[in-house]
Amino acid sequence: MKTDIITQAVLALLVSLAFVSCAGDKPVNADDVRFPQASAQNIDATRLAQAYDEAKLNQGVMSLLVVRNGVLVGEEYFRSDGREVLYHVRSVTKSVVSILFGIAVDRGMIRSLDATVNDYLGDSYDAIPSITSTISIRNLLTMSGGFQWEELQNSSSLDSWYYAPDHVQHALQLPVVNTPGTTFTYNTAACQLLSAIFKKATGVNLLEFARQNLFEPLGMMGDRPWMADERGYNYGGYQLSLKPMDMVNIGLLYLNEGEFGGRRIVSADWVRASTRGQISTNNVIPHGSGYGYLWWIGRTGQYDYYFANGYGGQFIVVVPALRLVVVTRSNWTYSGRTGNDQWMSTIEIIMNSVLPAVR
Repeated sequence: MKTDIITQAVLALLVSLAFVSCAGDKPVNADDVRFPQASAQNIDATRLAQAYDEAKLNQGVMSLLVVRNGVLVGEEYFRSDGREVLYHVRSVTKSVVSILFGIAVDRGMIRSLDATVNDYLGDSYDAIPSITSTISIRNLLTMSGGFQWEELQNSSSLDSWYYAPDHVQHALQLPVVNTPGTTFTYNTAACQLLSAIFKKATGVNLLEFARQNLFEPLGMMGDRPWMADERGYNYGGYQLSLKPMDMVNIGLLYLNEGEFGGRRIVSADWVRASTRGQISTNNVIPHGSGYGYLWWIGRTGQYDYYFANGYGGQFIVVVPALRLVVVTRSNWTYSGRTGNDQWMSTIEIIMNSVLPAVR
């Protein structure tokens, strides 16, 4: 009897140990292995993996990076992209220009956003139309200069400006059909006026100023190509090339309200003003109902966000309440899509697949 009891106890212990061993050997979730930081940052690794798989299958998306709470949770490159690849980020350039204006304002180099085109360019350009001379820096930063212009639906205005012999002069002579400050009209040419104003105000071009006051503090060492026009002004609306982590760091700079690596680069006041809805876009693009100072503004569910936005799918999306930065780079050339279609498919991955993975 006593032997039977001992035998049963031993068998029970062995079964218990076997159960514990089996429980400890449960299959490892491949998505957790792929994104080892996801769980700690309260991101669903399986849903995030689905977003990345969707991006990979897209053919046009070249990279997708996701950062939460300052932690790089996801970083994958597709096709020809890579961490060290410089790529023309198109109109993401505009948001970089916004940061540079903020730094110049902080330092008193630009006395007021209400200063006008005439205040800065009146001595350098002849025959500026009277209404154009009254357009303010604020109007230009909010795409509300009032110019007659079409860019988002067709490129006729942009093409005419691109082939003009003098890009600033061409922009100055554009017809003004709306009272400045009243109507949003997305306009890359108007950003060349900002470039010329910046040079007049600071004494240096955008790139030279950026190298010392933005790029180096963000750890962006080495060359960052930024094409210039015939007068030597860096293009204010596009033509800057960045690496993927450059874009991430720009997003983190703004997420942290102007600080990076413990260093103040641009004032929190400027970050808040430039990412606050200064004017309605009348929903000219999906997910961008408002516009700040060269940053797009929107809302999804209960979360506000803002983003730098480049043609064809170049994005820096910042969701402050989630402490989240999402970066993509895209190339529609071999995707079988137009640039507009690639833009749409890329932002849909961000909004409908990446953001829902964040708890």
